[in-house]
Amino acid sequence: MSFRLFPEDVLFEQRLLSCGGFNPGKLDGQYGPKTRAAEDAAYKSYLDIQKKMGAFDARSEKAIQTLLPEMQRKARMILAIGLKRERDNSIHCAILSGTRTYAEQNKLYKIRPKVTNAGPGQSNHNFGIALDVGLFKGAKYLTGANRAEEKAYADFAAAVKAEVHDIEWGGDWVSFKDAPHYQHVTGKSLGEVRRLFEQGAAFISG
Repeated sequence: MSFRLFPEDVLFEQRLLSCGGFNPGKLDGQYGPKTRAAEDAAYKSYLDIQKKMGAFDARSEKAIQTLLPEMQRKARMILAIGLKRERDNSIHCAILSGTRTYAEQNKLYKIRPKVTNAGPGQSNHNFGIALDVGLFKGAKYLTGANRAEEKAYADFAAAVKAEVHDIEWGGDWVSFKDAPHYQHVTGKSLGEVRRLFEQGAAFISG
């Protein structure tokens, strides 16, 4: 039985698989044997990375599965940092979201009050290289609504940036700070990443 990443958008899934090095055949939005085989190969890769780097909570794992392999590795490094820090400050982390289709991005973009400035195809969440980390104290989700919570996200980000290479933190942005957000540095413009993604071409190494 194949693992379906985005059964509601086969073309999007084919593009993501192809960018990750898994050959789904022609990028035509038609689900067939080649796409199924690419899904199987992607799932095996996910399990191999999980075995080497450790498994985490179910919500995080669900998000990790949607990422390109190199970003999956970074996600597990981020969660491992969270485990080490939890012993010191009782704050734990989970990955709340990974890759979103263009349709899913459009739904978020239309929410008011605004939760994102990025429309469909304008977020790195659409390309398998971005994730959102939530910090929790016990069962309480830290929203970053006060200075103590802002500091918790900033301190966590400092630890991540010290250990994980080629990672960008949304809290460093000027126009729209996004403290839970991390993305793989590509060295390319967003437009170039989108063009390569839609061609099913690799745009990060690893």
